[in-house]
Amino acid sequence: MSEASTSLLRPQSSSSLNFLQRLGYGFGHVYNDLCAAVWFSYVLLYLQKVRLLPPIEAGALVMLGQISDAVATPVVGWITDKWSTKQKWHMFGTLLIFVSFPLMFSVDPTPADPAQWWWSAVYYGAIVMVFQFAWAMVQITHLSIIPELSLTAKDRHDLSSIRYSASICSNIFVYIVAWIMFKQHTTANSLTQADGYRFRDISLILTLVGMTMTSMFHFSITFSGYAKRRLRSVESVEPQQTFHTTQVDSDTEDLISSTVESQPKLALRNLIRSPRLYQVSFLYVCARLFMTSALVYFPLWLDERATKPTDQPHRTLFNSVILSPMYMMRLEGENIQHLAIVPLVSFFASFVSSVTFKNFGRFIGSEASYLVGSGISIVGCVLIQTISDISLYQLYIIAVVFGAGSAITMVVSLSLTADLVGNNTQYGGFIYSTVTFADKLITGIIVVVVESSKCQHQSDCPHYYRYVLAGLCGISAILGYLY
Repeated sequence: MSEASTSLLRPQSSSSLNFLQRLGYGFGHVYNDLCAAVWFSYVLLYLQKVRLLPPIEAGALVMLGQISDAVATPVVGWITDKWSTKQKWHMFGTLLIFVSFPLMFSVDPTPADPAQWWWSAVYYGAIVMVFQFAWAMVQITHLSIIPELSLTAKDRHDLSSIRYSASICSNIFVYIVAWIMFKQHTTANSLTQADGYRFRDISLILTLVGMTMTSMFHFSITFSGYAKRRLRSVESVEPQQTFHTTQVDSDTEDLISSTVESQPKLALRNLIRSPRLYQVSFLYVCARLFMTSALVYFPLWLDERATKPTDQPHRTLFNSVILSPMYMMRLEGENIQHLAIVPLVSFFASFVSSVTFKNFGRFIGSEASYLVGSGISIVGCVLIQTISDISLYQLYIIAVVFGAGSAITMVVSLSLTADLVGNNTQYGGFIYSTVTFADKLITGIIVVVVESSKCQHQSDCPHYYRYVLAGLCGISAILGYLY
């Protein structure tokens, strides 16, 4: 009996992959997750505090990255579905990340001549576009491998869960490394130009770990029978082509051939018209937007809440451009370690939630699980908005609530997306690129709007990032809950 026919007889509640095979798959997106944690959590702080870019320029670079990612996503989805295998495209994307990510934090592009102020923008712009294109390639191919490896619905759910669990572990690792780097050899309460080496070391450490995990991923899926499973998934969706053609004339055979070739296009048309595609995409966008907004603005809010206006203005220059005056003084007991500790607590809660909620979610169903996750997320936003003077203890509680809500909604949305692909693995890249396109585009636009709307003086809006964090995350959670 063939593997394809065996998959049809296999119960959908059983698993065809052992633990090591599932774990090996989870390693494939670790490098992406490590880079993404730094990109979303620290790139705005790095560009503004270390490289002295004005907020609008830093926000524009983030928007450029997100738009590049969004534009690359459907292109990557089409390319990876059309040519070669997902595994080979995954390797190529990883190589581009290996080159571009360390260059973002290891090189100071500030020119000696202030008249060449444009050079930094060109340098960062080029690096960001290459990095985001490569990141999209790895993300789409890794997601698209889920239905190719899976023989049952349980396989798809387990791979989605372990993928998200690996993502949480990656983020936890990033914040542990950042905590160590921020803690060493410093008594400062804020980031300065002198802290550039910390980000350089962080990027190099994460690159070493990420490349190691990627190598383990490719080794694992090779010995998991990926090639055979991929062929099985392709054969299972191909139209029947054994039409006893020996008994028909050449004209009929040509008609059959043209009909077979046109069926995938018809299936793709039907998929585009399917309301289910846009329903799943909307839920994914809401879940991802909540997670991304928290990643971006939690550190900025932590930096904001530890400051208060002083009477002495502080101005910084970037390539002969005067930045907006900031009046800053750190509150006692606050230091840059909190930029790593609080996100670490949040992602530890995410990891625990993704593991413990996995089995519980099977009993109440995907829709109820998403409602639970959205409800928890809304509670976290309400706490930020309503508690005027948040203590460190309350801050950790908020971090736990944010982490739990984000984990549940992301796991459910990924599982729904994998179920949508199902046996239609030839369109896996298209489906995953569709559900991630809007998220990336919206995030980029939001970041540049938020940074351009920032007050010139912090004293004019001392709680700006607090309202941004509560508002953006709250809106995305409410939309997902109501939908």
